[in-house]
Amino acid sequence: MKLRITRAIGLSKFSPRWVKVICLRLTKNDIERSLNALLATIDESELTPEQVVTNGAKLIHPSG
Repeated sequence: MKLRITRAIGLSKFSPRWVKVICLRLTKNDIERSLNALLATIDESELTPEQVVTNGAKLIHPSG
């Protein structure tokens, strides 16, 4: 619901630029929280060497 309202306000041509910036930041924070929650559920012991980048970042294999 919050994302719908944020999108409606942020994409409106009548919204001032500063409101759009706030909506963009709120959306970015929601995406970041969701991604962090997803990454926290990854079991590193199940990753293959191809799925682990040399800098330690985790990748999700395209096949699942």
